[in-house]
Amino acid sequence: MTTIHLIRHGQTNWNLEKRIQGQTESELTELGRQQARDVALALKDVNFDKAYSSSSVRAHDTAKHILEHHDLELSLDDQLREIFLGPWEGNLYDEMKVTHPEEHQHFWEDPSKFNLSGAESFYDTQTRAIDALEAIIEKEKGKTILIVSHGVWIKLLLAKIEERHLQDLWLPPK
Repeated sequence: MTTIHLIRHGQTNWNLEKRIQGQTESELTELGRQQARDVALALKDVNFDKAYSSSSVRAHDTAKHILEHHDLELSLDDQLREIFLGPWEGNLYDEMKVTHPEEHQHFWEDPSKFNLSGAESFYDTQTRAIDALEAIIEKEKGKTILIVSHGVWIKLLLAKIEERHLQDLWLPPK
């Protein structure tokens, strides 16, 4: 049996500011680093065979904290990166609510309808997440794997596994 531990990166400065990150880099806050250390303690007795992380700084910094209790090399993978939100990245969510009201509404209320020029769709991100997970499982059959990624990436993966429609993406997992 292959066991996957999916972990979202810790809090970032842009999370605090309610700024759209997407694939743009932002740093972990002190709380984000503490969250990563807390996860590290919770998982210190798990015998991981392999560790993967999104290549974004916030994710691989989180993964490095988790791996302080493990003697493992971290593999960075661009396919584990967050949804690409192009022209929105770096802006405040509240600003996008005013300047792009329809897209903002779709983003939060029915991601299946989200269509922003220059950005990745939720469907495309979900396909990328599934492909990445399947490739890791194929390569690491029967192992215990750590994957550190991002909120939307993980939610999209779980939605597929739970057979949920994208309009229900923001609901808690079943």
